Amino acid sequence: MRSRTLREGSVGLLIILGVLLFGGLTLWIRGFTVGKQSYQINADFPDVNGIKIGDGVRYRGLQVGRVKDIQPKTNGVDVGIEIDSTDFLIPRDATIVARSAGLIGDTFIDIVPESSLPDQANNLSPIGDHCNSSQILCDQARLQGEKGITLDDLLPYTYRFSKAYGEPEFVAKVDATVANAGDAAAEVANLSKKYHCLS
Repeated sequence: MRSRTLREGSVGLLIILGVLLFGGLTLWIRGFTVGKQSYQINADFPDVNGIKIGDGVRYRGLQVGRVKDIQPKTNGVDVGIEIDSTDFLIPRDATIVARSAGLIGDTFIDIVPESSLPDQANNLSPIGDHCNSSQILCDQARLQGEKGITLDDLLPYTYRFSKAYGEPEFVAKVDATVANAGDAAAEVANLSKKYHCLS
C-alpha cells in the first residue's frame, strides 16, 4: 500500500514538474523577464520588408529589443517596438529602418542615431511623466520609419544589367577590347625583352 502511494505521489510530482518546465520554457521563448522593465516605441512604415512579431531590434548592430506588434493600415504599417531595458536611451532624432540581412537572411528593425546624447542625459528615464521627449524617445513615442533596400528593389536593376550585357553589339565590343588588350600585352612583353637585351 505504501509503495503504491509513493508511486502515485512521484507521478504527480513529475507531472507538476513537467507542466512548470513547459510553462517556464514558453515564457522564456516569448521573452518574458522578471524584474526587468521595458518600454515601447511605435513606428509607421510604408513597407516592413517581411518583418514579423518577435524579430530583433538593433541599435548600432546590437540587439536591444524586439518587434512586439504589427498592425497593417491603409497607407502603411504600424509597428510596436519593445526596448528591453529602460536604462537604454535612444536619441530623439534617431532613424528607424526596416532591413533584411543577405539574400535569405533575417529581417530586423535598425535604429540609427543621428547624434550622440550629452552626458547629463544619462540621468533621464524613457518612462514616466518626467521623460524629456526633446532629447530621448519616451515610452509610446511615435516615429516615421523608413524602408530599407531589399532584394526585391535590386531585381529590376539586375534584369537591366543582364539585358544590357547580353546584347550582341556589347559582346562584340568586349571581345574586341579583350583582343586589343592581349595584343598590347604581347607588345609590352616584346618591348621589355628588347630593353632587357640592351641593358
